[in-house]
This record gives sequence, structure tokens and C-alpha cells, in this order.
Amino acid sequence: MNKDRNEEKDAVNANGEPKRTRYAINDPLLLEEMVLSKSVYHPETGVVLLTHGSMLSDRLISQLKKMGVTEIEAEPFAEQCLLEAVEQTKVYLHSIEQIITTKGQSVNNAAVLMQEMKEFRELRFLMRSQMQKVLQHFNPRAIEGLVQLNNHHPNSAHHSIITGFNAMSIARELGWLEEKVLELVMAAMVHDVGKSTVPLNTLDWPGRLSDSQWKDMHLHTLLGGKLLHEGELSISSMVALNHHEWYASVKGKGYGSLTLFREMAKEELGLDVEQFLQVSDPHTIEMIQISTIADMVAALEEIRSYKGALPPFKVLVIMNEDARMGHFNPALYRAWHATYLRKHRQLLPRGMRFALPREKEERFERDGKNFIVLHAMVRRFTYEELKKLGLLRRLSTHFFDLEAIRQSDGIAIDRMLRRGMTIDEEKCRTLGITPHKPIKVVLPATEKRLDRADLLELGFSEKKLAVSKVAKALERAKNGLSLAELNRAGITVEKELLPALGERINRKIFYDLVVVEELGYSRALFSIVREGDRLEVLEQADGYNDLDPLQDYLLNKIGPVEVDFSDLTVEIPNMGHLSPGSYWQVQ
Repeated sequence: MNKDRNEEKDAVNANGEPKRTRYAINDPLLLEEMVLSKSVYHPETGVVLLTHGSMLSDRLISQLKKMGVTEIEAEPFAEQCLLEAVEQTKVYLHSIEQIITTKGQSVNNAAVLMQEMKEFRELRFLMRSQMQKVLQHFNPRAIEGLVQLNNHHPNSAHHSIITGFNAMSIARELGWLEEKVLELVMAAMVHDVGKSTVPLNTLDWPGRLSDSQWKDMHLHTLLGGKLLHEGELSISSMVALNHHEWYASVKGKGYGSLTLFREMAKEELGLDVEQFLQVSDPHTIEMIQISTIADMVAALEEIRSYKGALPPFKVLVIMNEDARMGHFNPALYRAWHATYLRKHRQLLPRGMRFALPREKEERFERDGKNFIVLHAMVRRFTYEELKKLGLLRRLSTHFFDLEAIRQSDGIAIDRMLRRGMTIDEEKCRTLGITPHKPIKVVLPATEKRLDRADLLELGFSEKKLAVSKVAKALERAKNGLSLAELNRAGITVEKELLPALGERINRKIFYDLVVVEELGYSRALFSIVREGDRLEVLEQADGYNDLDPLQDYLLNKIGPVEVDFSDLTVEIPNMGHLSPGSYWQVQ
């Protein structure tokens, strides 16, 4: 008993930090559906007063106070249910995997075994009971903790579980009855069982899949449907078969038994999808379509072998674009979008960095060169405005080049602030000068960039390229290094050597946006940098006049720009033109 009493668990929250488990006995939070995370003992006799897992109530807390208990350890009941459900679901999915991966086992035999095993049926019943408990006390924020756990140790089981809870959020937003929600969650949690038949080197492949690997991935929907088939098509098997189908018919998009495997499912596996659709009510079809949304969100938020976890901002940008193209049922997507915005109250925190979204780019060609245009707002004074404000003399005393400012017709205000200058906003208003101005930021789309193979061809030795500073720079560069970046790493390339390498070294420049200041939910002040450039390093190099021309242009000539991303995130995309693909109907 003493050992049990003195045991302490290291509890952490979703961010890996210690979370609160100990509460004063009079804390009002204890009355908000909390359970004991550790048994309570009499402070003098050591007798157990309440055991771990007990649901707290006003009456029980009053009794504990009378016994002299001053604090207890507790946790939200929904969180405890969630963790228990996760463990139960992992056992369930592990059982499926064991059946499927038995040596020499065919998919047909595995499917029969799954339906005949008493233990398997009992597991499914237990999981359903657990889900019912979760549903009664469901808290959508708990999903965030699951996402963090999944990213700490990613695997298909966690992905399936998160997909199930994402689906629960959408169904609850739609106001579905509990039984329908439960049926949906049970199906969504086993949507990817067919991946147990996909080779691990394909599932964990770090880059673009080959044609044969894509074929393996496509097949996981067909095989998953077969594994969950129970004589007649169920919602679980239909979700497994079709969770990668698109709502609208878009060429080259979507795969499952409604499109790619429709005849194969009927002829080879005996799965009559048309018959299922004929007797299905709208809710049943929507369960498949909700699973499509829930699955994609989970995949975007997870760490995968080929990508990192995407922040909510990027998730919204990608989901909105897919919704616009026809990936999702519009009504169901609107429900998901509302829940996601409520769950994520901060989209653009200071310091966040992401690739310039292609949806904000315009491209044009001039004199044989390609350029990218970004429309934004900028905090800037023109040369004439600087004269009106009487700032030219002050700029000179702060060591600015007045001739350079005149030639570029002004200066970014943030550049002045970095040198310790202040701005008289009242004087600006009096003179009718608006610091915020629309701007078209014109960016070169290509530049001369050299990779490891190019440097070897130019005669640089393996030993030279193995120097730590050089090796790290080359490793970070996905598309080669510019001449200035190479120079800073210790590699000087003579320009007259470059023609020998041909046009291939005119490579695409990738740009990133770094949040300098959050201005609103979907609006912020950004610095534009090349992929691989770090803002703090650039600012330091600026003090030594050690920036290359493009870096100087972005940091000093343009400076931080204000961009509003509400059209890509907060606003629902136009989906009025979408209609369901004919494959959702009986032919």
C-alpha cells in the first residue's frame, strides 16, 4: 500500500510539458466532470478513502474535506475515457494486423478468420462500448493531444484513432444522433486496415512514390474493404473501400470501389457496391464522405516519412483548395471548417515560417527571365514623404545612404526602426501621409544555384566539400546554393567557370514567409526570405553589409510586408459549382 501511495507518475500535456494534476480540495474545477488520477488516503490513518478512477461529486468532495484531505490528484473524465479508448483501439487494430500478417495468409483467409474469431468480435464490442463512453463526454480539444502523441511516435494505429475522433467532431457539429455518430467513428477507426497488406518500404518511403508503389497504395482501399466484409457490405467496409474517393468527378483524382475498383470489387471479391448504394440513406453516404475529410486532416497534421507535421494555417490552405476543386461534400466541409476554426484560435504566431503559398503568386516573363509577383501592403515612406516629414537629416545621422533612398524612391519603415529611429504618427496624420501602402513585390523566379555534383564537376575536391560548414550548407539546400551562400560557406566560385555548366544551374528559387508580427487571425506582417536563409542571420549580416543583392532587396528595399490570408483560410471557398460524381449514384 505504501508503495502504491508514494508512486508518482510523470504526467505531461500535449506539448510535452508537465500538466496540472494536483488540485486544492476546494478548487471549483473538481466539479467539472473530473475523476481521481490517484487514490486518496486518510491523512492520518492511511486508509483508502477513494480509489483511482472515481468520479468526483460535490458530496464526495465534502466528505473528503471532513476527513482532513486538503488536495487531490485528478484529471478530466473525457481525457481518461479518451486514453482508455485509444488503448482499446490499438489492441483492436493490432489484432487485425496479426491476422493479416500471418505468414502465407491470403486476404480472403484473413477476412474469414476475422469474422469467425470470437475474440475479435469481443474486442470490437468492447471498443464500441468504450467509444460510447467517450461520446457522452466528448471534448474536441482532446484531439490535439492525440495529434501530439501521434507525432511523437507515429504509426497507422494512431492515425486511425485520430481519424475516428476527427469524424466524431464533424458529426457532432452536424447534430447527428448518438447511434449514427458511434457507427461513423467505429468505421473511421478501421478505414486503413488494408494498409497492413502494403509493404513497409512503401508506407515509409521518404519521397515521391513510383508507379508500382502507387498501385500498392491504391490497393489498400480494396483489400481493407474485403477484410471488413461480413457477407454483405457494411458501413465499415464501405468506408475502407471509398475513403479516398472525391465528392465531385475530377480527372485523375480519387480511387476506391466507386471508381477504380468498382468492377473488380464485384467480380473478384463479391462486393456489390451498387446494391449498397441503392439501399443506403443519405447519412450512410455522408459517413464515407466525412471519413474522407477526417482522414486527410489527420494525414496533414501528422509527421510522415516524407513530410513534417503541418501547422493549422497550412492545413486550412490545403483543405480549402481541395474543397474548391471538389474533394469534399460542401455541406460536410463547412461543418469541419467551423470546428477547425474554433479549435485553432491562432493561425499566424510570431516566428512561424512557411513556404510562400502558390495561391498568392502571380508569374510573368520579361526579357527571357521569369518573375514571381506577390501583392501585399508595406510600411514605407516615399522620398517626397521623407522630405515633408523632415526625416532626411535624421536618416543621414543614422548612417543611411540618402542617394540610395532617393534612387529607390523611399525606405521601409521597419528598416528605420531597426536603426533606432522613431516615427511621429501624429505628424503623419496631420500631413495626410499613410505609412501603409499597397505594393507589388517582384521576385526573381530563378538564379544560379550549384549543388554538390556541380561543384565536383568544377573541380572542387571531396575533402573540400566534406568541411563541416560546407557539408551542412549543402545538406540544407534542396535546390543548390547561390554563389553568395557558397562564398559564406567558404567556397568561392569564379563566375567565368559557370558557362561550362550550362543552363541547368539556373534553378528555381523557393521563398519563405516569416511572421514578424501577428496583426489578426489570418493577417500578419511577414519578412520574405529565400528557403534556407534565416532572418536572424540576415539581420546580423546586414550590420556588416554582407548581404547578396537579393537578400538586400528583400530585407531592406522591400522590408516586412503585410499579407491577409483570410481568403485562403477563414473564408469558405466557393463550392457552388460542385455536384456529386455520377459514381455516387446507382448506374
